[in-house]
Amino acid sequence: MTALYRGVLGRDPGPSEVSWWSGTVTSQGTFSVTLGFWRSWESALQRVNAAYQVYLGRSADPGGLSTWAPVLLARGEGELRGQLVGSLEYWNRAQTRFPPT
Repeated sequence: MTALYRGVLGRDPGPSEVSWWSGTVTSQGTFSVTLGFWRSWESALQRVNAAYQVYLGRSADPGGLSTWAPVLLARGEGELRGQLVGSLEYWNRAQTRFPPT
């Protein structure tokens, strides 16, 4: 369980979390646990922040996190990436990094 927390969420689990997910493994199997981690709000926030870093070169602000985490969970990674690379901020950053010749 600790390895899954570290790999997906970047932190160690608390005792109550280990207890909760251990029971879930027993009742629903490991796939349900992995899917639960991936679909968690905490994971979504981290993935939104990582996408901001890659595409916009900065951390996501609180408004960006609260806007894009639900989109990510509902519509997936592709929707988030598409929206970020379609933004004016991305365009301006691209123009700065790769000026037209």
